[in-house]
Amino acid sequence: MRTVLTILFCLILPATLAAQGLSPSLREELARSVVQVQGSGCPASQGTERRVATGFAYGPAGHVVTANHVVTGCQRITVYWEKHNGHTQQASVVRVLPKADLALLQVGQSLGTALTAQPQRPKVDAEVETLGYYLSVPTMSNKRLRVTYGSSRLADMVPKETRQALQQSGAIDVNLDILRLDGHLLPSHSGAPIFDLQGHVVGVGSGGLKSGAASVSWAVPASYLSALLISQEQQGDSRTIANLFANSAAETAGNTGRQPSNAGGAPRSMQAICGGVQFIYTGVRSFAELLVGHEDLGSVQKLIATFNLTDQQISAFRYHTFQPLDGGAAVAIPDWTSVRDTGQVCRALNQTGRISIEFASQTVQSVQEGQWVSEQFETSFALRSGRQWGVSPDYSYIGPYQRRDGLIVNRRTYAGLNPQFIPSLAFETLLLHQPPRTNTVTFTGVIGAYWDLNVQWVTYCEAQPYDPNCAPFIAEAQQAAQMIFGVLLSTAPRI
Repeated sequence: MRTVLTILFCLILPATLAAQGLSPSLREELARSVVQVQGSGCPASQGTERRVATGFAYGPAGHVVTANHVVTGCQRITVYWEKHNGHTQQASVVRVLPKADLALLQVGQSLGTALTAQPQRPKVDAEVETLGYYLSVPTMSNKRLRVTYGSSRLADMVPKETRQALQQSGAIDVNLDILRLDGHLLPSHSGAPIFDLQGHVVGVGSGGLKSGAASVSWAVPASYLSALLISQEQQGDSRTIANLFANSAAETAGNTGRQPSNAGGAPRSMQAICGGVQFIYTGVRSFAELLVGHEDLGSVQKLIATFNLTDQQISAFRYHTFQPLDGGAAVAIPDWTSVRDTGQVCRALNQTGRISIEFASQTVQSVQEGQWVSEQFETSFALRSGRQWGVSPDYSYIGPYQRRDGLIVNRRTYAGLNPQFIPSLAFETLLLHQPPRTNTVTFTGVIGAYWDLNVQWVTYCEAQPYDPNCAPFIAEAQQAAQMIFGVLLSTAPRI
């Protein structure tokens, strides 16, 4: 299979100065004021759940700031001070600022020094850094981010349905002034402090909305912290508020297995190494959620018409999503598959094995190395398949597409024949992401295949769809359609 990344790499702009981040000594000092926040007995769509997030010492002694949606309605709240010998304290909510998704907790005797806020907004392209507990892990880690250009109004970053739900619930002000970030926050980064390089808090991790491509791409500016300290506002409907936000739930936080226990049941904490890069499981998304911000809606609509899918069928599509730990891409896998880490790639299959998705990622240090990695990804798939592949012009990009946020994407469709001349179809998405001011490039490749089509049955069942003998084929074809859309919608969250 011919590589399609040659032109992609030519579009990557030369790297500028390397990112610096916080100094090690300052980072260690700040970490002593960062905590993991846990809520138990929290309202959920069915019963209760446990939630995990991040917080930090701020304001009067013995107080911690975190995201309101994490602690709202929880029967018991605790904070864990990793840098103070793992000491755990019970906490209670004393103030809330719902419009900015902020909560102030009282924890008793203060262990960490209150952090200092910088209410002035950081400039576009300013480098910032967060400390927190992504995906409920018990140890803190840092993550470098960059402030990006664009509308700072929350309503401009979420789809219409989400905006309406927020307005009805009062969970957060849709006109909230936010910080747009490049370098994606992860579940349980809610409430994490966002620092400038001098160690001042310039924002609080939020994001987390279930709907919309902005779900992991924004933070609440530190200017709202002073309002939180004097707020007299009351908490709203805790169940409604919690259900609007992406999962910080941690029912499976202790599960460190590499694969889900069964198809359709991927644990929230799943991690796997796919092609040399660690992927993490980031939850279930609907077709509509993945569609927000896609660069080629015309091809999506054309495919929907080609498959003759109804709105009801489309709305039933659900996808497990996986993302490299350092961001750059989000891979969408149909919810009826089970993902297995094979070392070189991660692979998902349907029950018959006739539908598959493979994905992998690798961080490279140069254009030449990236070219080699892209060729190996495609060549390895072709060799494993035992088929000869050719590019199909349908649904294949003429050339790579470069988004304003720096992501470069190319999508291709292939037709292949086995030695018996039985056709198969493959759909491919290739993504490149270069973090700002670094020399590294992250390549992510996704290939979905529908193997060994029986052309006679395809022709017959298209003409006679109500023949009972066609039912298995039609059901499998719908699974294939869901797989194809997953590959087509695999991308990086728009910022």
